Parts: sequence; structure tokens; C-alpha cells
Amino acid sequence: MSTSLWRRIFQERRTILLPLALLILANIGVLVLGVLPLRQNVAGLREERATAAFNLNLAKVLEKQAKNARSSKERADVELKKFYAEILPGDFSSARRLVAMQFLANTATEAGLTFQRGQAEPVDLRDSQLQRVTAKVTLRGDYSNIRKFLYAVETAQEFVIIERVALAQASNQQSSRSEALDVTLDVATYYLSDPVSRR
Repeated sequence: MSTSLWRRIFQERRTILLPLALLILANIGVLVLGVLPLRQNVAGLREERATAAFNLNLAKVLEKQAKNARSSKERADVELKKFYAEILPGDFSSARRLVAMQFLANTATEAGLTFQRGQAEPVDLRDSQLQRVTAKVTLRGDYSNIRKFLYAVETAQEFVIIERVALAQASNQQSSRSEALDVTLDVATYYLSDPVSRR
């Protein structure tokens, strides 16, 4: 009985129910064919946007690191050129005066030591524009003055490297000062062999 009722209702209201059923089917079709793929597309676009934002931040970090590295290299180049131009001796004779004569002799005198002798010689360095000058220097005086001298040399602006220090009781004492010591220093400095690269 209920089936015949539904059949009768359908027969009487067919003009309304058929378009309504078609409309419902069309809505389901639009939902399945249009809205769901668009939803998945939006989710994919969100994921792509997050990936793009991550890649952009990574690129910014890498760019900053590259700029910092470049500015550090430029700063190091400027400091190196300044070191070559202002600190290192200009040539062999300047280097020799620095390690075997003038600078060390003056510093020894100011510290209360007697400059005995100094002998410098050049040393070629392989695959380098730098040339090395070494010297053996002998001074005489008491221990406290030797310490003053070593401190003065180590803190001076002149580029002198003290490689070795040897102390000994002063030979053939001519004074009554038994505390006099001979100090022998192995010292070195460098200069650029190519004056063009000093610019």
C-alpha cells in the first residue's frame, strides 16, 4: 500500500520531482567534479606556498652568509695590504736594520743593555712573495734589563719575531757586576720581494 502511495505521489508531482531530482544530481556532480578537486588544489597550493616561503628564507640566509663572507674577505684584504705597507719592512736593507742593527740596538740601549753584535742573512721562502731575514743578536746586561728589552720588542709596532733566547753568564767580566748576562737572540722579520704588490 505504501508503494502505491509513493507511486501515486510521483505520478501527480512528476513535474516538480523530476527537475528537483535532476537539480540534486547536478549539485552532487558539481560537488564531485568541481569542489573536491578545487579543495585538493587549494591544499596543494598551500603546501607549495609553505615550501616557497621556506626556500625564500633559506635563500635570504645564504645570501646574508655570502655577503658576510665577502665583506670579511675584503676586510682581511685591506688589513693585509695595510700590514704589508705599514708594518713589514720595505726591502732587505730595512729588514736588516730592523733585526740586526738600528731597531734592536736602540731598544737595547733604552733598556740598559749593551749591544754586542748582530748579523743578518736573507732566507728565500718557496712559493711566496715574502722574503725572510734572520739574525743572531748578542746583548749584555742584567736580568731585569733583559726582561725590559724583551717586553719592549714584543710590544713594539715593528714586526720582529723573537724565535729563540739563550742566556749565559757574561764572559770576560770587566766590571765587578757579577750579575751581568749575555743574551743571544735568534730573531726574524719578513719583507715583500715584489714592491708592486705593496700597493
